[in-house]
Amino acid sequence: PDKKRVLNEVSMTTSKAKSSSASVVVSSLATLGRLLSCEEKDVEQWHSVLTKIHRLICSQDQCRRDLLLKKHGGVELLLATLQACCDGVVLLDVIETFDEISRSVRGSLVLTRRGVLPVLMRSLVWTVKRTPHDKQLIKSFHVLIVRLASKEKQFGIKARLSGILPIPLAIVQQSTLSTVPRTTLIPALQLLRLVATKGVNATFLGKQGAVAALMKVIRSSASSDPRILKAALDALAAVAVNKSNAAKMCSNGGIKLLVTMISEWHCHDKDNRHIAMRKTLLTILKHTTMTGQIYSLFPKPIVSICCI
Repeated sequence: PDKKRVLNEVSMTTSKAKSSSASVVVSSLATLGRLLSCEEKDVEQWHSVLTKIHRLICSQDQCRRDLLLKKHGGVELLLATLQACCDGVVLLDVIETFDEISRSVRGSLVLTRRGVLPVLMRSLVWTVKRTPHDKQLIKSFHVLIVRLASKEKQFGIKARLSGILPIPLAIVQQSTLSTVPRTTLIPALQLLRLVATKGVNATFLGKQGAVAALMKVIRSSASSDPRILKAALDALAAVAVNKSNAAKMCSNGGIKLLVTMISEWHCHDKDNRHIAMRKTLLTILKHTTMTGQIYSLFPKPIVSICCI
């Protein structure tokens, strides 16, 4: 009996804590709504409220569920804050809150259905124009967009209409001229791969120099960072589906580089830990065969390596 009484008390205490946390989330959302209706924007109070919401949804699943409920309007209030506020700290608070919600499958689906992705892309374009040196905020935008893009069927079209195509490409091109942090370059390469799956976008990226930039990243990271190399190869595979982009890769010495990398990975990857990377290399090589230039450049080595 004593054990049952203790367990009942613990369960009651836990339920009370959850309900109190949920009520704090609801009251915080109400405060956020009042801040949005005020003419004067109190950035510090905004930051305090958003930090409290983020802390609660990180610690309590019930708070996360309450935030997603349509009757509370939590997602809509966060979207309105994202569009109304110009402060980088507040924008980062909103992005981190959305990022925490999107870690679950249900949360990412709800965010996609509520129209979060188009607002994020427009906010990214605005942020790059206003504060191009805020690397942390731009990186957080890229990570969240990449996570939600897989749930959006028309992502390629919406990305082109929102105007975000030059943004990840600019980061990749900048990495060839200066040192870009690894945590910033990888999300940019992943976003570049996603937007390039649409043929029109791949053509645009090819005209803007995406092939040459990706080749430089691959050459520089071939032996230093496998994660960057894999992300760059995936992006190049998506861009090279376009025949004109594949022809540009052939004219820039891409065939020789691909053949050398395939041979090296085949010899050194004896434990088959990088099968996905080797498969991507062969996929890019397959795209180059559509141009016809590969047969005049390397007729025998390619056949012998691909048959291994």
